[in-house]
Amino acid sequence: MGLKEFFKKLSPVSKINDIADALVIEWTDTDAEAKRAVVYKYEGDKLSKYHYVIVRSTQEALVFKNGEYIHTFPAGRYPLKEGASALLNNDLDQCEVFFVNKVKLQQVAFGTDEAIPIRDQNYYNETGRVQARGRIAMHIENAYQFFNTMVGYNRVERYYSQETLEDDMAAKIVEFLTDNLGNTVRAKGISLLDLSTCFKMLSKTMQDELTPYFEDYGIALDNFSFMHIGLRDDDYKKFEQLQHKRTVEMMEADTAMYTTTVGAEAAKIASMKDTEAQKYRQEGLGYSYQQSRAFDVMGAAASNESAGMAPFMGAGMGIGMGVGMGGAFGGAMAGAANTAFNSAAQQAQAPQTLCPSCGAPVAAGAKFCGSCGAKMVTAPVCPACGAEVAPGAKFCGSCGTALVAAPTVCPSCGAQLAPGAKFCGECGAKI
Repeated sequence: MGLKEFFKKLSPVSKINDIADALVIEWTDTDAEAKRAVVYKYEGDKLSKYHYVIVRSTQEALVFKNGEYIHTFPAGRYPLKEGASALLNNDLDQCEVFFVNKVKLQQVAFGTDEAIPIRDQNYYNETGRVQARGRIAMHIENAYQFFNTMVGYNRVERYYSQETLEDDMAAKIVEFLTDNLGNTVRAKGISLLDLSTCFKMLSKTMQDELTPYFEDYGIALDNFSFMHIGLRDDDYKKFEQLQHKRTVEMMEADTAMYTTTVGAEAAKIASMKDTEAQKYRQEGLGYSYQQSRAFDVMGAAASNESAGMAPFMGAGMGIGMGVGMGGAFGGAMAGAANTAFNSAAQQAQAPQTLCPSCGAPVAAGAKFCGSCGAKMVTAPVCPACGAEVAPGAKFCGSCGTALVAAPTVCPSCGAQLAPGAKFCGECGAKI
């Protein structure tokens, strides 16, 4: 039996609708204040199990008893006896109903009254004071969580308005920006002078970071946009001066690096020129750069007191005398000196090759030139005559020596082969 049928048995027909309507709990937005409200506290008669709760499509109804949450009614029409009344064994004394309008707010403004101090790692870690303002769009997603964390049971006398919600959320945004904007700017490597060019990127980043923060209050953040973000005017001038200082320092550093590089190249070129000049001077005196180096070796050998170098001492002294007298005795003495030099150098000096870059002699097997530092290209040499051969060659191009060892056994029968044999003496197979 329905509620109206129940009252038909107890009351005159003329009072049925009035009594039934009196037992309906709903929020109808009848006045201007109600239209701007987000939360409405029902102030009707004492609740009973005969009451009905009507919840509109954008609303949810929360039931409390003595300040403790009991039940939530989503959009629809419900008898209390089937909802909260059943949970409380029909004891609805001291119960209250709050309606939450899950409204969408599209233009909630926020702004920092106090500037946020942020250190700029791009400009000597100096601190700048940043101001920001913008707008957000949001809607209530979870009515109970919103009421419990943002509104509060004791905060609603009759209405909790949209203006109050906007003020509360703006304060939450500023609180969040104060704690997190500096970390975001530093993580992105953004200079405080460039904040005004990064609206879109910073808005997207802050929306991503604020979304879970809003969810804790039962609110979905639909959009976040900075309308302005930047340094205060006096700080902006300070950072412009820092920018000029950094630019000058970078130019000076580039100039110093360029000067150092050019100086090193110039020194290398001068060294190469000195080597060439020395080579020309020596050729004018009748001996080569290689011979000059050999003289140096002989001088070192002559000054070495070890027994192993004793045989070269006389030769070194003779060469020194020959060279010293070359200017007086002309070509004859120079030829004698060269003869002595060749004999001694063959004994005292290891095989050498020439640097392909500067022409200086380099010890065989060396990887870099000792004069100019150029990398040496090593090539295989003939074991018989010492001439360079192409990689992979089977015979020396100078003396014809075989570079691949001849087989010592027959590949067919395994018999020992005579040196230089072209056929096997046992089976006749061609080697």
